[in-house]
Amino acid sequence: MPTTERFTLTGRIVQIQVAVEAELARRLAERGFDDLRPSSAPVFQHIAPEGSRLSELADRAGVTRQSLAEQITALERSGYIERLPDPADRRARIITLTDRGWKAVDTGLSIIADIESGWARDLGPRKHAALTDALEKVAEAPLGRDELRCARRSRQRRA
Repeated sequence: MPTTERFTLTGRIVQIQVAVEAELARRLAERGFDDLRPSSAPVFQHIAPEGSRLSELADRAGVTRQSLAEQITALERSGYIERLPDPADRRARIITLTDRGWKAVDTGLSIIADIESGWARDLGPRKHAALTDALEKVAEAPLGRDELRCARRSRQRRA
């Protein structure tokens, strides 16, 4: 598709997501987290503060346990997470963030806040509020979070 064509709304949202992921990765690397990749985001986004089992984390992230396990192993090697025995079930492991993991989360949230404040500055208060409201409504619409997660799982099963 030529770059002069207008993006669909969905295309524009994906374009923004890709740009934000790239900017986040760039700024995290500048701050010493150069081993983090956008594919690690589901772990940081969905891990409970007290830790999560792999199955819970995969369900929340809407990905398979197998693909998430690979991310967990890489993040563990890099010192962002650790697997601890689950006190409720000795066979299970709880995945928790290490100090380095929490620093990466705090740094990432700060970067995202900076990106979003730039949008607010560029748009002005009224347009920013309208955009926020519109996106919240889209996210809660019938094709919101739960439906997208189910569609992603269905696509993964077919692959």
